[in-house]
Amino acid sequence: MKIQKQNFAGKWVAALGAVVSMACFQGLGQDAGPAPVVVPEEYALPVDAVDTAQVGFKVRVVQASNQNGTLANSLARTEAQLAGFLINPTTGEPYENIADLDTWPFNPDGTYDEYAVIDYSGGTFPGIPGMEGHADNIAMEAITYIPLEAGTYAMVVNSDDGFRVTVGNVYDRLEELTLGEFDGGRGSADTVFSFEITKDGVYGFRLIYEQGGGGYNVSWYSADPANPDDRYLLNEDLGIPCYSALRPGTLSLGPAIRGVYPLPNSENVPPSQEVSLLIEDHDAAFDPSTFHLIRNGEDVTADAVIDPKEGGQTRIHYTPTKLSDPLSVEEYKISYADPTRDGGVREAAWNFQIAPYANFTLPEPIWFEDFESTPEGSAPAGWSTWSPMEPTGNENLDDPTSDSYRTWVVLSVQHMIDIGQNGGWDPVRRLNTPEGYINGERLQSLMQGKFVYMESDQRGGSQYAELLTPTIDLSGKSDVYLVFYSAYEQN
Repeated sequence: MKIQKQNFAGKWVAALGAVVSMACFQGLGQDAGPAPVVVPEEYALPVDAVDTAQVGFKVRVVQASNQNGTLANSLARTEAQLAGFLINPTTGEPYENIADLDTWPFNPDGTYDEYAVIDYSGGTFPGIPGMEGHADNIAMEAITYIPLEAGTYAMVVNSDDGFRVTVGNVYDRLEELTLGEFDGGRGSADTVFSFEITKDGVYGFRLIYEQGGGGYNVSWYSADPANPDDRYLLNEDLGIPCYSALRPGTLSLGPAIRGVYPLPNSENVPPSQEVSLLIEDHDAAFDPSTFHLIRNGEDVTADAVIDPKEGGQTRIHYTPTKLSDPLSVEEYKISYADPTRDGGVREAAWNFQIAPYANFTLPEPIWFEDFESTPEGSAPAGWSTWSPMEPTGNENLDDPTSDSYRTWVVLSVQHMIDIGQNGGWDPVRRLNTPEGYINGERLQSLMQGKFVYMESDQRGGSQYAELLTPTIDLSGKSDVYLVFYSAYEQN
């Protein structure tokens, strides 16, 4: 049966286009937090690389509908949403971007030219509120190039909710280094992080930010490593100058991995998770015929699906054909032609860990009930349900506060989705369950078709109801097990 339920002591003294410097410190002291992240020298571009006529940041904002509730406060969700990998469970297709790109002066390629600072909140956030008039489910990316001298630096990001700052190839998810992040939901708060530059040059920085629901803001600062409260917003008058582009010809960039999912070093990845890549043309175009995909040492290129190129972007999908073991580490390697690289080939690898999923081995059942033959709104034949709660006289299966949900009642997945779309409850939370397998076959959801359900979240006061099966004849049977699917959500 299925039972639900971030002011320097020094000032800037550098001409535009030169490497700028700020107060640097050899040591941060015992109480300064984690050791600075050392940025590899190979990330440095020439000191005159920036186009000084293009000041600021390139910003992208995407937003998803909240008709099915708020999305998870996670950086994995943010990257998936930015890359177009995030699937709307109601439609089975990627979420449509409902950010207001018309009222705000977004460019045809979906970017926004921020000439000032990243200091966004209600009323100042590009594209927000979106076309549905709300500020939920936001994913943002801000890219900039910063000239830096060798030394130790600190940054602060104040955010509600999560963020990540990386340095490296701003267009490639497998060629960037994380400097600081907060992965999850929070009220407006600071995260301070430091890093060490070992070679003078221009460095590409990328900030991603996510908002689930409620309050929202993101501000990006540089700071005195010895006193993070002594700070300036990046690109403000006394802050570090930032530039949104490089001088033409400074850098030759081949096809870049603009999106990858699952992200490197992810944990708790479902064993059936599709591996997705978004490869973007730059100075050289991606040639699909040169693409190779290796999974755990095995060439699986033939099983990968390469979509037709759209707008200079190619999407590649691969669904595992062999079930991975729980907690196993999956390693993927890719390669493709790239004339901008030594040897003419781009190679990259990443890995992630599979979740501790369950795979139950069950024989044929002695007795079975899936509620498919029971009309919605009633208890299944032969079953009984009871509650001490007094009825109100309001029976309405479309109203989660009605007597229809005072006791256990049969409901369909589609009806639950329909009620959610009318604002009755959050169907995504109620239908989303951990991935599991029966006899090696994946359960797409614990709730499929119809199921028996009791609602307490939308009803005030204490909730209690019993559900009793019919009498089951187990005469002559031994070693009997009861197996049922149970889903319960606590907000």
